[in-house]
Amino acid sequence: MKGVFANLARQLRDSKVRAAYAFIALPLFLVTVFYWIPGVSTITLSFFKYEIVKPAEFVGLKNWIRFFNDTKVLASIWATFIFMLGHVPVIVVCGLAIALVLNERWFKGRIIARTVYFLPMIVSTVAAAVVWNWLLNPAYGIVNRFLEAIGLEKQNWIKDPVLAMPTVIFVSIWKNVGFYLVVFLAALQGIPSEYYEAGRIDGTNRWTEFWYITLPSLRFTMAFSPVIGVIGSFQIFEQVYIMTQGGPMDRTRVIVYHLWWTGFQRMRMGYASTMAVVVFLVILSITLIQLRLYREK
Repeated sequence: MKGVFANLARQLRDSKVRAAYAFIALPLFLVTVFYWIPGVSTITLSFFKYEIVKPAEFVGLKNWIRFFNDTKVLASIWATFIFMLGHVPVIVVCGLAIALVLNERWFKGRIIARTVYFLPMIVSTVAAAVVWNWLLNPAYGIVNRFLEAIGLEKQNWIKDPVLAMPTVIFVSIWKNVGFYLVVFLAALQGIPSEYYEAGRIDGTNRWTEFWYITLPSLRFTMAFSPVIGVIGSFQIFEQVYIMTQGGPMDRTRVIVYHLWWTGFQRMRMGYASTMAVVVFLVILSITLIQLRLYREK
């Protein structure tokens, strides 16, 4: 330890090093206060029974054992997987498809279209969910009025056990597709034009160009995008909180919403912390797998 402090003291004699430490001091302080300390506290609380109004009581692994035997937790994990399976493939395919169209030179107004698709990403998720609640309102929503105008029945989009989860998935796709569009568009524009010129000399058509040139060139982006989508699926909360409150019949009670409900509605902070740690471990595992795959490539 003496060697470490001696080396640090030697570095601090350099004015440039002091300036560098001064620049990172505030961000490091904020990260410590708002990320590391709450993170360590959450892990610690996962081993306690803590209900805010009562002193914390150490219970060891009881919260963890309860987690893996709690039917509501299992149902919320299942709801999260359903959301993920409906959200990730569609948003990746839609992002790629739109990017392919916007990357074509013949498409006029590409900049405007790009902006329009990316705008929902800038909008607050809470604000977007509130707007969609109005649009999908069964009594006076524009969507149901349109259905009536073309002779179809009105739907109770967010109260129907069958339609609630697809509705939340649709709003999430609408909100986030702009991000995937930008990622794929950047990757497409990074493909050297020489590849396509060589392909045309060999007699390729649009389909073979896409299959043998475009897709192989996008392999890293195609690997990255689903992983980001899966991580985002395990973090979904605002849409569910604003639109469905986990209903109807718990069909949209995803794991993060159930975590919030357990901690802030039932005041079981220790058990909610256990859920938070599990979600963190799942996301960490996915991230480490992604890093391992990229390191091998």
